[in-house]
Amino acid sequence: MDIVSKEQRKQIMSAVKSKNTTGEVEIRRRLHAMGLRYRLHSHDLPGSPDMVFKKHHAIVFIHGCFWHQHTCARSKLPKTNRQWWKNKLVNNKIRDNVVVKDLQKDKWRVLIIWECAFRGTGKNPSVEFDTVARKTYQFIVGNNRYREYVSDKN
Repeated sequence: MDIVSKEQRKQIMSAVKSKNTTGEVEIRRRLHAMGLRYRLHSHDLPGSPDMVFKKHHAIVFIHGCFWHQHTCARSKLPKTNRQWWKNKLVNNKIRDNVVVKDLQKDKWRVLIIWECAFRGTGKNPSVEFDTVARKTYQFIVGNNRYREYVSDKN
C-alpha cells in the first residue's frame, strides 16, 4: 500500500530529473575546476553519456541506484505496482549493458558512478563529492577500460 495517492505519486515521479541532477552538477563542477573539459549528453553516442571526454576517449555515466538497479539499499522495488516496476527497471539494466558494450566496441573507456558513491552517509556530502571527483579524474587521465564507483559501504 502506497502512503500517497496515485496522483501524488505521479507528480513525485515526474519531478525526478534525468539530466543535470545534483550529483552530475557537483561532479562536473569539480572536474572543471581540475582542468578537465567535456561535452554533456552527447546524442551521437549510445546512451547519451552524462559526460564525454573526447581528448581522453572516456565517458562517464552517473547512475541513480534505483533507476539503474544497483545492488545497494537504494534500489529496492516499490511496494505497489511491483511487476510494472520490475519490468521497467530490468529493461533499464539491459539497455545499460548494451550501451556499455557498444561504447567499448568503439574503443571508449567507460566509467559508471553510482549515486551511492556520493550519497553514502550524507554526513558530509562535499567530502564525498570531492572523493568521487578525484577518483573520476584519475580514471579520465588513466588508461582503465571500465570502472564503477560505488559507496565504500557496499
